[in-house]
Amino acid sequence: MQEDEEENDPELKLKLECLFSKNRVMDVFKNYKADEEAEMFEQGDYKKFINFKLKMRINEMIINRLKLFISLKLMSGVYFIKSVLRRIELSKETFMVQIEQGMEVFLQGDLS
Repeated sequence: MQEDEEENDPELKLKLECLFSKNRVMDVFKNYKADEEAEMFEQGDYKKFINFKLKMRINEMIINRLKLFISLKLMSGVYFIKSVLRRIELSKETFMVQIEQGMEVFLQGDLS
């Protein structure tokens, strides 16, 4: 019964399609093999990849929301300081995860 609801839920389908879309370089070359002996990326270990991708997307969404709130000056005082610190923390985390994955990383404005 629950599986039928999940299959018919258009919002869930859209979220999954966005999660698995191959519109980034890392996603496009995930399964690329240079030759038969050496694999550029691990084959079949999608659990780590999906967790990584989900974590990155969530961090991106939170960072974008925090930037929006800060730029619109919707917060002041302690909440403003907490939101700036949270944005910096998430930017650091994103930066470190990208380095661990061997991605080309640029220093974000939050960290400079």
